[in-house]
Order: sequence, then C-alpha cells, then structure tokens
Amino acid sequence: MVKTSVEIDGKRYTLEDMQRWFVQIRGFPSILYFGHGKNQVAGEGQSGGRYVSEIVHEAENKFVDKLGAEEYQRKIDVLMKKRKMNRVL
Repeated sequence: MVKTSVEIDGKRYTLEDMQRWFVQIRGFPSILYFGHGKNQVAGEGQSGGRYVSEIVHEAENKFVDKLGAEEYQRKIDVLMKKRKMNRVL
C-alpha cells in the first residue's frame, strides 16, 4: 500500500503524522512535534509552537487539496479508530 504524503520545505509528512499530531495536542504539551525521523520538526513555547502549527496547517491543506476534504477526513477517522482499537487491545 502506497502511503499518501505531502512535502513541505523538503520534508515529507504522511497521514499517520497528522493522526499522531491530533493525538498529541489533546494533552496540551509544552513541546510540539510533527513528523518522524529526519522529517520531524519540533517547537517549544509560543513561537516554537506556532512554527510547528503552521507546518501542520500547511500539510493539512495540502492533504485536502490532494484528497478532497471528505476523503481526507475519512482517512484520518480510520487512522484514529485504528489507534483507539490498538490501545484497547
């Protein structure tokens, strides 16, 4: 299965990165992370958090452009449900 990804500033992000972002921000962390491996960005405090959040918003907009709003939402919902199921097991 080919993973859908988008590129921002030479870094690749997947729908799984978006899913991890949504889970992360539920806890109101002081350091925000987005992406994984060499593509990860992080920011602390107000300006660092804004930096990461802007990248996330750009990635989300690119996913919506690529997939359409309904398909993007459907795929994120599936990933969130899979995560919930894995936590229950």
